[in-house]
Amino acid sequence: MADVTNVYHQRPYPALNPEQFDFSGKTILVSGISSIIGQAIARSFLAAHAAHIVCVNRNPEKLEKATQALKKSSPATTSKLSTQLCDIADPASVEDLWNRLDSGSVLVDVLVLLAADFPRGPIFPDQGLEHAQRAFNVNIIGNLRMVEGFAARNTGGSRALINIASAGSHISGLPGLGLYHASKLGFASLLQQLAAERKPEEIQIISVHPGAIFTEAAAETGFTKDSFPWDDASPHARFLHGRFVWSNWDVEELTKMKPRFEEDPGFLALGLQGIPTVEMAKVFPRIIEKTS
Repeated sequence: MADVTNVYHQRPYPALNPEQFDFSGKTILVSGISSIIGQAIARSFLAAHAAHIVCVNRNPEKLEKATQALKKSSPATTSKLSTQLCDIADPASVEDLWNRLDSGSVLVDVLVLLAADFPRGPIFPDQGLEHAQRAFNVNIIGNLRMVEGFAARNTGGSRALINIASAGSHISGLPGLGLYHASKLGFASLLQQLAAERKPEEIQIISVHPGAIFTEAAAETGFTKDSFPWDDASPHARFLHGRFVWSNWDVEELTKMKPRFEEDPGFLALGLQGIPTVEMAKVFPRIIEKTS
């Protein structure tokens, strides 16, 4: 999977310079803003002239620390930042978040999902399966609630949903990270199905593996800065709707592959290795017509 494009980036490069994109007038909501990836994405959207960044986190101290870091790195954009507390594992908290945004007449154009539970250790630990339940509750159900709230609101223009995924969703054999990868795979697969229901002109949906970024979660897992050649963190095309991509892949090469994306619905989509992609609309056309 890592050799989809000839060039494999581990540092920012000109084709992804955020200043060349125009998100003027757009509101971006970033959940899990306390991570360095979340802050890097927020900075990129600010550089791309976004009008408003809604910073969301469940921990008030981490939320404050993250927003202060953003204000320090981009003093001129301080007025574009707002904060919201939300625990996506709590249905009432998610509902309150969207209600608060509604009451403030805040319509979200781009939803970026980073909030995640990161369980470590064997799938069957001595203490039971509570950690597994939380991983699936946060990484699948919690994020799905966020998408539900986003999809239920209409800005009158095109919108985008960016799922910050994990390469572990399609890489097997990583002991100790099975629950995390399985739950991330589950959500990415759900979004792939949602993309089949929603046209990209309505909500463009993309799952993105951000690269091997040395984050706090990685450090807590036991990795160090010397464990891997870590990548530098950095975030537009409808042909990627519903697909799974790595941020390391060269965007200009991916753009040249547009005909392949259009011809092969299984290209860079999650599925079963070793067999061609099965298009349900062709196998069961009458059933699809009745349910669509």
